[in-house]
Amino acid sequence: MAFYAKLGPFRAAITRTFRTISVSNGGPDWGPQIVSFWNGYSTSILDVLSGASELQGLALWTTDYPPTLLAADDFGGPFPGLRGSASLPPQVCGKVVLAGSHPNAKRIGAIYLPFPPADDNTPASGPSAGYLAALGPLRAQLLLTTSATDTMPSPPFSARTINYRADLPKPPGAQNNLVIATAARPLWSTQRRRATIAWLPNWPFF
Repeated sequence: MAFYAKLGPFRAAITRTFRTISVSNGGPDWGPQIVSFWNGYSTSILDVLSGASELQGLALWTTDYPPTLLAADDFGGPFPGLRGSASLPPQVCGKVVLAGSHPNAKRIGAIYLPFPPADDNTPASGPSAGYLAALGPLRAQLLLTTSATDTMPSPPFSARTINYRADLPKPPGAQNNLVIATAARPLWSTQRRRATIAWLPNWPFF
């Protein structure tokens, strides 16, 4: 899953890997899947984007390399961020730290939230209490199962449901490493993977 955001010439992708935890009646139809992820996550992301930035859309990719695009949709956007007005410099991000279900995992993972509002920068150059609280709905959503249901296109037209949970990198031999806890980092972070549109020829939104 990758949500795409923009601030002037700068682009950022908010990404998370998901594991399929149950399937009924056949494989996925990616149309219902992308709608379910958008409905589950878009509002909580918009709530922490500055008003100077915008959320462009959502794409689903495979996890192999190179990744294959499964579905992309702008859902009628782009949509302006809903928090504050001017943005902090484009490399500055909020950060949600993730904890996984495997006790010996060496990597715990994180989500970088781009383009936070300048209004939420405290005199100590950290995120305000209000900004950290605004990360709460996103943190809560990461602990839930995302479910998508549609009707199979051939008889007997049974409903099929696929359930997903947010996943983390896992050590060799581990069966899964699902996200089981989150924390809002009380410091700004640096988004190192930053680029202009010229460096992203395969960016799905403009």
